Amino acid sequence: MLTFGVILNQGFEVIELIVDVQNCLQAFVGVADDLGAIVIAFRGTQETSIQNWIEDLFWKQLDFDYPGCTNGKVHHGFFNAYNNTVVRSGVLDGVGRAKEIYGDLKILVTGHSMGGAMAAFCGLDLALIYGSKNVQVMTFGQPRIGNAAFASYYSTVVPNTFRVTHEHDLVPHLPPYYQYFPQKTYHHFPREVWLYNIGLGFLIYEVEKICDDSGEDPNCSRSVSGNSISDHLTYFGVEMGCDTSSKCGIVMTPNLASYGKVDEYGNLVLSRVPSKLILKRKKEPGISDQ
Repeated sequence: MLTFGVILNQGFEVIELIVDVQNCLQAFVGVADDLGAIVIAFRGTQETSIQNWIEDLFWKQLDFDYPGCTNGKVHHGFFNAYNNTVVRSGVLDGVGRAKEIYGDLKILVTGHSMGGAMAAFCGLDLALIYGSKNVQVMTFGQPRIGNAAFASYYSTVVPNTFRVTHEHDLVPHLPPYYQYFPQKTYHHFPREVWLYNIGLGFLIYEVEKICDDSGEDPNCSRSVSGNSISDHLTYFGVEMGCDTSSKCGIVMTPNLASYGKVDEYGNLVLSRVPSKLILKRKKEPGISDQ
């Protein structure tokens, strides 16, 4: 439920907006001057989107056939949401254009809920393309997306990854972890950062606990029951959702649609000319943006 207004700060520029209408998915690629980085963000599950909940609840495991990963299995729905929709091609196009114009910037990938699951698969994809040291992933309220073999492979390829969880957030406990079926069960990859409150009355403050490198630290979010939707919808005091519910709402101003490419299914990819390229053209004699 990551909304796209969150990162519209001074010095941040969105250059690619991807909207998959069929599956109610949305992501953007932008460049943050203050971070010196390309930022990719994925919207999470829409409360009223039936398509998203079908993807979330499709727990069938899919063989993960990547070089170097033996016996890896991944969540069928989350894997396909990134890899087999218009999202992947739009993200890779945006990252490629950003690197061509802004140089060899590091890449930051983020998302909340289902968007966190997609961010993880995107981070893995980009680390395999651009190298592990150039990619960082940070997710919020992310569900499990693969088995232990996949989690081990992921942590090797994308070591600079943080999964932020909050108190009794329900979603990081899904799909369930069954410790007596290590080959079949879903298993988180490291590293988890668990947010929880301690204290009483007015003396309450939030703790950020850095968990162990197992991905399933029994002293972090697994030490409590995952039974809270409200904990899932708030991270660092920020509400992860829209002010009003909508059926797969597209988060952008209506006039922008005319600048995008729409396929036969109504999916939209909006590509913006980066300001750095515009300035370069204006400085070059005889070249205009028209």
